[in-house]
Amino acid sequence: MRAKTFVIVGAGLAGAAAAAQLRKDGFEGTVILLGEEADRPYERPQLSKAYLRGETQREQLDARARDNAGREGRAAARNMLDKREPYVRIPYFYSDQYDLGMEYAGFAPTWDQVVFRGGPASRAFIAFWLKDGRMVAGMNANVWQVNDAIAALVASRKQVDVGRLVDPAVPLDDVDALKPRAAMTLP
Repeated sequence: MRAKTFVIVGAGLAGAAAAAQLRKDGFEGTVILLGEEADRPYERPQLSKAYLRGETQREQLDARARDNAGREGRAAARNMLDKREPYVRIPYFYSDQYDLGMEYAGFAPTWDQVVFRGGPASRAFIAFWLKDGRMVAGMNANVWQVNDAIAALVASRKQVDVGRLVDPAVPLDDVDALKPRAAMTLP
């Protein structure tokens, strides 16, 4: 019996992660990475404009893109091996533009409402895209440590209480889609 060969088109982080996952899962056949780079692309850093201008050090480069690429590559490899595992991670994007850092979670090709926690003019806010009362995407701008809660709200696919969603006094983890409030009884 002839051994299988997997050809991975794209020799960046995701391709390298796919190849590594194939080996980790015991694949002993041939793995070919195709890419345009003249040098081996494994473990190359994600470059930013700030890095290229000499304004930041390599150690300060963000690892989030690396995390996404690694997860995607590993999922691709498991499916090449017929493990039939869907990739269900919420889409994620980030950008650091001078004094404005943003993280976006979800996917909102259509929406019927956009609401804000904080004001865009302040350059520190969270925007939420809603469709039929459900959060389909959220973006935090210069507000940190909230992206996991945003992704959880998107993944829940439950309707949210917009008043609580936009209220900065209510932690995102306590918005109705994540933790229903206890019913209030009046005397």
